[in-house]
Amino acid sequence: MMQIYKNYYREELLNPETQYFILDTKGTKLDYEDVEFISYDWSPSRYNRVKVGDLFLYRRPQSSSEIRNNFYFFGAGKISRIEKINDDLVRGFIEKPLEFEQKLLQIHLNNFQWSFKKRKGQTWSNFFNQYGMNKVHKEDFLNILNCSLHLDIKTETEINNGLLPYFNSTHYITKDFSTEDQKGISNIRRGQQRLSELVKRNYNYKCAISGINTKEFLIASHIVPWSHDNSIRLDPANCICLSVLFDKAFDKGYITILESFEVLVSKKVTSDSFLSEYIVPFNGTIISTPFISSPNKEYLRRHNNEIFLDKI
Repeated sequence: MMQIYKNYYREELLNPETQYFILDTKGTKLDYEDVEFISYDWSPSRYNRVKVGDLFLYRRPQSSSEIRNNFYFFGAGKISRIEKINDDLVRGFIEKPLEFEQKLLQIHLNNFQWSFKKRKGQTWSNFFNQYGMNKVHKEDFLNILNCSLHLDIKTETEINNGLLPYFNSTHYITKDFSTEDQKGISNIRRGQQRLSELVKRNYNYKCAISGINTKEFLIASHIVPWSHDNSIRLDPANCICLSVLFDKAFDKGYITILESFEVLVSKKVTSDSFLSEYIVPFNGTIISTPFISSPNKEYLRRHNNEIFLDKI
């Protein structure tokens, strides 16, 4: 499996200009607008070493960790481009996201030998920079990836906190988005939950058609229905973030989305004047596009042919 990771980042690992970092993230939007596995914000006046093409490890610091007395590593990625947000804030956009199948906890790293810095005894105090960005060596990056693959011990804390998600890094790397009905209800639900959160983040928590951004009204709506094709059930490109009403209209074929990302409303909508009043104004509009994994055009064609109530 480690060889798969090395192949995944082969170009970057072979490039002598590539730098390696640990990026801390709190998992919630506070002062910065970090969206995990999509973008990361930082202040260049505090830290200005990261550049396009660099690889990084994600770390949740102990102060923000839901696992008591433990920071943890949970993924990796590549900075694909950097944009200036204001005079002292930049945003790095992420490609090649990699989510660890199991979180690599602080307790798993007590004997880990870091290359970039020596620990003083067994304490982690002041080991990582307080502003949340640390430059490390290539060996550290690879060794953390390797450790994440060899976690044979699943602690009670990990299991109780549901930290063994079905929708994991393997899906990102192999592009295997299938899931079978017989895998069991808990695994299926876990995969759906992870996919739902990923899709909503990808669309910046906004309905791609109406712009509604109240989280309770948002759904990761499948383009090709779950029951139609188990090979793409967990593919983010088979989902669009929609509000409840548009999700239902899309699911029942009252609207579709063309390959040009244009909304097309069925004539059937006009039979309900109240529904028509709300939905018809969006006919011909272009949906908002996500950060990554734009709707797959083949999936859209299938929705047009298999679900949409009007003939195209």
